[in-house]
Amino acid sequence: MYDFAYKNDFLSKIPAKVSVSSLHPGVVTEDEYTAQALKEIEMAPLPRFLEETVEKDAALSGTATHLFMQFADFEYAEVFGSEAEAENLLGNGFINEAQYSRIKFYPIDRFFSSDLYAKIKSAKRVYRETPFNLRVSVGDFVGDGIPDVPQSQIPIERRAGVVAPYMNNNDDYILIQGAIDLFFEDKNGKIYVVDFKTDQVHKPDGDKILVRRHKRQLNYYCKAVSEILSKPVNGAYIYSFALGEAVPVV
Repeated sequence: MYDFAYKNDFLSKIPAKVSVSSLHPGVVTEDEYTAQALKEIEMAPLPRFLEETVEKDAALSGTATHLFMQFADFEYAEVFGSEAEAENLLGNGFINEAQYSRIKFYPIDRFFSSDLYAKIKSAKRVYRETPFNLRVSVGDFVGDGIPDVPQSQIPIERRAGVVAPYMNNNDDYILIQGAIDLFFEDKNGKIYVVDFKTDQVHKPDGDKILVRRHKRQLNYYCKAVSEILSKPVNGAYIYSFALGEAVPVV
């Protein structure tokens, strides 16, 4: 029997391919960010079975809202309201009855009266639900933080921001996959990325919580868009349905 510990064993935890929504820390899935949001909201303690119900309902509502934003005719929703457009989506099979019942229409209608939507509406080009594959060097990926690997388990010379030179070998890549909610080119040719979030955050610190959770995700979106369009990205926003406002990220 060999008793041997590979000194770079932590590298085996780096996957060859990841979904952008599964990255940790800083990027969380719908179920996970719902749980985190509930922990950060000051509220009276609930029995665990009720907490699980609240978390599940919030996640399902968030999923329904994202489906609406994926398929909706924005111009129709702006004029006739999100509920009328949701009825169209239901009738045409884009969403089902359960999803329709979980959509919160007032927060969506606020989006269509926002300054960000006005910019989108006046844009030269708008791209929605765009899939991407982004190659990222292992060195850059580790520099952003390794998913599910505590920093204490990574040799100090290879922790985030201090990556050993051999890890920047051009042959060492991982593939990041995902879909970008929306990006647009404005009248001046500038490019902006938009990500819709339903995290249940609140003022005054909700915007900071969103940036902390999702900045890494938005950074990858910006890199992907820059490659797709062969142009630099000028900025990125999280549109928070809970806050009713756009939060600048990068």
